[in-house]
Order: sequence, then C-alpha cells, then structure tokens
Amino acid sequence: MKASSFASSPLTRRAGSLVALAALALLPLWSGCTTTTAGPGGVGVVAYGRGELSADVTHGLDEVFAASHRALGLLEIVKIDDQKTRVDAQIVSRTATDKKIVINLERVTDTLTKVHIKVGLTGDETLSRLILEKIYAELK
Repeated sequence: MKASSFASSPLTRRAGSLVALAALALLPLWSGCTTTTAGPGGVGVVAYGRGELSADVTHGLDEVFAASHRALGLLEIVKIDDQKTRVDAQIVSRTATDKKIVINLERVTDTLTKVHIKVGLTGDETLSRLILEKIYAELK
C-alpha cells in the first residue's frame, strides 16, 4: 500500500473533516473579542472579553471587597469562599442554578482596584454586568 493512497482514503478524509468541524465549533471559546463600554453611571471603562468582565474601580481594595459581598447578598447569590490579602482578593460564589461566579480584585493603588468577574466556564456578560452595577451602587 502506498503512503499516498492511505492519505486519501475515505476514512482519513472523514477524520480530517471531523477534526476541522470540532476546531470550528470550539473557536468561539478561544476568540479574543473584547467589547468596551462606559462603566455604570458613565464612570470608567468596562471591558468584556474571553468570558470575563473587567473594570477599574476608584475605591480601595477593602471597600470594593466589602461592596462585592453586599452586592452578592442583594442578589441572593451564595458565597462559597473568599480570600483577601493586602494586594488582592477573591470571592467564589454560586447562583441557585449552580453557576460558579468568581470575582477577583487587584489593588492597583490605595484608591484604585481592578475588578474581574467571571461567570461559569465561558462567561455570562449580562450577569457579570449586573453584579458590577450592584458593586458600584454599594460604593456610593
């Protein structure tokens, strides 16, 4: 059997087609599309990409951490775990339908904190923005 006849066999072509289809189906999970909009109340910039919402919040880490807890409480989202240091923090929670929500906070300065919100494996922009809006409201 020649190598060229094996490479053109129907089974090989079919396997190649299946691999190509699988790669196309998974492409949105790896896309680098990012949307940026004005933050709640027109303050700051909010970016959503790769399933994660990111925003700069003009408050200290401790304030944003406490506001995040209150925001999740208002939405009746159950906190599973939280950790905080002087430079960063993480809150892990779950919705009633068991969607995992991870809020990561990074101290940039004493009065600036970067917030990252990820819902589930692939993200949920609507729920992420709702949580961010509630965090902003709790900081007022």
